[in-house]
Amino acid sequence: MPFQSQQPSLFDEIFEVTKTEDAARQFLLQNGVLQTTYRCSCSGTMTLHPCAATKSQDLYIFKCSESGCKKTKSIRSGSYLQGSNLPFATIVRLLYCHSSKDMTNTAAAEFCGVSNKTVGEWKSYLLEAAAIWLLNNPQPIGGPGEVV
Repeated sequence: MPFQSQQPSLFDEIFEVTKTEDAARQFLLQNGVLQTTYRCSCSGTMTLHPCAATKSQDLYIFKCSESGCKKTKSIRSGSYLQGSNLPFATIVRLLYCHSSKDMTNTAAAEFCGVSNKTVGEWKSYLLEAAAIWLLNNPQPIGGPGEVV
């Protein structure tokens, strides 16, 4: 019998963290895609609190901790996900598909449960976000004896 790795594949891990919205939200929080705190306009610190689905589809919002301040913000505020209404599980799957070099838009759309148009829009958005990051964080290439 050939050796089989006991390590789960990346696909298995992504499938596991996208089984529920809560697992996907935790994954995005743990990996810094979503923030755990946010600065309120009153200079107070906003922290995450559970909320009713009628208040936010994400079931969590930022609430200001300053006495007398009742401001709230979406959990997506200040992140690359601000303005998106896609479920967190779908976003994690789209990120996985974008990083898979052999994944077609059609296969990604089927895996994520979205249209080909949505996959294309997210690929463009992720490429733009990566380009902006690279422009803001230039890295030298080459070096002594390296021709670039």
